[in-house]
This record gives sequence, C-alpha cells and structure tokens, in this order.
Amino acid sequence: MKKTPLLILLCMLFGLLNCSEEETKSNDFNSDELSFTTSKSNVSELSAVLGITSLENGGLSKGNTFHFSVSAGSTTINGHSINLDKTSVTVIKHRNKTYQVAATIENVGAIDLLADANKNLVSLTLDGQDVDVSQGLNPTQHLAIILASNLLNEVRINSDYKVNRGSIKAKADSYYGYTVGWGFTAEESVDHEASVRSGSSGISANGCRYLGTSTSCVTGSIGCVTISTFKCTGNSAT
Repeated sequence: MKKTPLLILLCMLFGLLNCSEEETKSNDFNSDELSFTTSKSNVSELSAVLGITSLENGGLSKGNTFHFSVSAGSTTINGHSINLDKTSVTVIKHRNKTYQVAATIENVGAIDLLADANKNLVSLTLDGQDVDVSQGLNPTQHLAIILASNLLNEVRINSDYKVNRGSIKAKADSYYGYTVGWGFTAEESVDHEASVRSGSSGISANGCRYLGTSTSCVTGSIGCVTISTFKCTGNSAT
C-alpha cells in the first residue's frame, strides 16, 4: 500500500515532463515557417529599399532559434542613414506564430521586437527601454519597427512574395531615395508615410520628383508597409 502514493507521484512527474517536452517541441520552427535555411538572395522590395542584397549564414539552434546575418549596402530611409551589412539577427519562436526578433543596427540601436502574428500585435524594446507602441512613435522607433518586422517577414514569408534584387537594382541605384511608412493596417501605414514625406526638407532641397506610392499588406506578414519613391537631381538623403 505504501508504494501507491509513490507510483502516483512518479506518474504525475512523468506526465509533467511529457507535457513540458511537448510544449518545447511546439515552439520549434516548422519547415513551412522558414523561407530559407542557409542563405537567400531573392528579397522583398522593402528589403531592397532598405539596402539588403541577401541573407546569409542561416542556421537553427535548439529548434526554436534561427540565426542569420545580413549582406547590404548603405541607404537612407526617412532621413536616417543606415547600413545593415554584417548585422547579426536572431529570431526566436516562443509559441504558435509569436516571434522575437533581436538585432543591433548602427544609427538605430539595439532592437528587440516581440510580434504576435495571430493578433498582429508588437511590443518593442529599443536600447533596453520599453516603447509604448500604442502612443506616437518618434522617427527612430518607427524605423526600428520597420526594420525588425521586415527581417521577421523575410524569414517567414514564402518565396512567392519575393522579388529579385537584380530586377530593381538599376532602378533603385538611379533614385534619390524613399520614404517608408508602417502600421498595423494599410490606413495607418499610409498615414505614417504621408507624415514622414511632408516633414522631409530634403525632398524639395534636392530637386526630387515624386514617382509614386505603393502599399503592401502581405498575408502572414507583421503589419503593412507604404513606400514612396523619388527621383532626384541631388545626392543628399531625405
């Protein structure tokens, strides 16, 4: 009779360990959640606008953690000069469609973004400080979300979303620059981009001619992005 409580305890312990193991496995990346495993040169239009040419050195660790590095050139977005080249990125899957993106980017800061793709929600930490994304974001905070959410989308969104960098390289290299807006909805991204554009002194100062605007809300992506393109006679950034 004395063995009965011990057997019950052992069964309970085994059950807890089994549940813990199943929960850990449920956090692992599935093959259809990764658009590449080692490297990728076909990137989205936004990535090309951000100067990204390829993603390299991809690899999984612990099943739920994906590391890669960025190959990129310098560019100017929303008045910020950025260069993502050699940036190391870590993407961690915490539970079903909840992901954490961590990267340190020059002139932006140490970015830590937690994104729930089910609810289209994000929380942001920038240089160790929590940012209230429900309030008005400053330009650097907005850029941090644009960069981190795009890197996550590059990892997750399948290849039919991608465009070849070479197909837009000549066009991009002859253009002065871009203004980019981000939001949880298309309307929010359009509003943010319009605000950035209206506040840019470099557009008129460099003889920039507005060419057009596109808005994208790709299924499965985090938020929506609006990009306006300008061709300019000057060499400075917006």
